[in-house]
Amino acid sequence: MMGEIYKPEWRSIGESVKGASHARSERPNQDAISIYPTEGNRLPLIVAVSDGHGSAKYFRSDKGASFAVAAAIESLSQFQEELASSFISSRMELEEHLTKSLVNTWRSKVKAHLLSESFIDEELRLLEEQEGSAARQAVQANPVLAYGATILAVMVTESFIAYLQLGDGDILTVTEERQTSKVFPKNRKHFANETTSLCAGDAWRDFQFRLEKVSPASKLPTLILLSTDGYADSFSSEQDFFKVGSDLFEMMRSNNLEEIKHNLPGWLSEATQRGSGDDITLGVLCRTDVFVEPTLSQFVEQENHSKGENLELASQSGYCHELLQPHQASIRDSFRGEVEESMGC
Repeated sequence: MMGEIYKPEWRSIGESVKGASHARSERPNQDAISIYPTEGNRLPLIVAVSDGHGSAKYFRSDKGASFAVAAAIESLSQFQEELASSFISSRMELEEHLTKSLVNTWRSKVKAHLLSESFIDEELRLLEEQEGSAARQAVQANPVLAYGATILAVMVTESFIAYLQLGDGDILTVTEERQTSKVFPKNRKHFANETTSLCAGDAWRDFQFRLEKVSPASKLPTLILLSTDGYADSFSSEQDFFKVGSDLFEMMRSNNLEEIKHNLPGWLSEATQRGSGDDITLGVLCRTDVFVEPTLSQFVEQENHSKGENLELASQSGYCHELLQPHQASIRDSFRGEVEESMGC
């Protein structure tokens, strides 16, 4: 229709699982994820994930991660109108205001928690045993250190998509051609186990930020994935990790989002057990207008067509990728069973 406004449809899902090594050592899951709105099915849509630092100095980083995702959603929501108008105003100034607001909001939550639950002797004693008296003195001088965490967030509105990242982890986009790429290049400050953090004194300076305008001419991603570093570290190479994007794309074509959401904890648990051993968190934003539910006849036709070609599919698309393959098979079998039942088989 002439003059009709282009409105892509977005939904989101996400999950966080405790790392296999954390389970063995009885440590908490130090990752966090938050989706706004909680139903994840209307705009504006925000997904935020955080990874609390793992060394002994950051003994309250699980709380820090929870505060980080809450601060990201609060700050992005607050700056929605300013972000929309930044295409005609000073984007650098806005970026500074936004990132400073996020850091200050996080610090306010940390300080409020410290007022209600100050450090106890046991926490400080364990820190000194593991990292020495200098580490204890550093945390006592700067208590915010104990809550150190990263933050990755994406906000989707009718007029723009905003991406921001502080610390390690990955934000990936997947195109309609199933091409997966990183939104941000690797930060040179991230090496070995070092990462930028919300607990740093000038944390706002280390943010990576990107803003994309949404219009009928925009080539928007079909999927946006946010993950903590425990997920990428579970793969032998970046190329293998990127196959997660094409895997999910293929599953979206033949399974509804709720089925994928149901299976997500199992996939991520398998990844940490067979891979990094670290906590793993994954948030997914999906353009549902790209994926159309297959009809019964389409599904049967697809099944007949795919017989004898499954090996070619695996080699070309990564759909049968090692870490996801067992669960993908279970999804297809489940869907096939529903189809057969409806046909009276």
